[in-house]
Amino acid sequence: MSEVRLSTADVIELFEMLQLVNDWISTDPIAQRRLSGFINDSDWAPDTFVADLDRFVFLLGGSNGEYLLRDKDSG
Repeated sequence: MSEVRLSTADVIELFEMLQLVNDWISTDPIAQRRLSGFINDSDWAPDTFVADLDRFVFLLGGSNGEYLLRDKDSG
């Protein structure tokens, strides 16, 4: 895989966009249903998408990753 370099401004913009989508999908049940219908995959769930967004935000340096390690049942 080739290396991709992003400017700091681009990383910040990407982080903000991912965080916005993450917040929207994780708090809006209607958005979750619509996204599930759009994806149309029985093995896919909105929480999977939110977890992927969380990982991307962490990889971009937008979080400390603490929420990636917590138990799902503890919230």
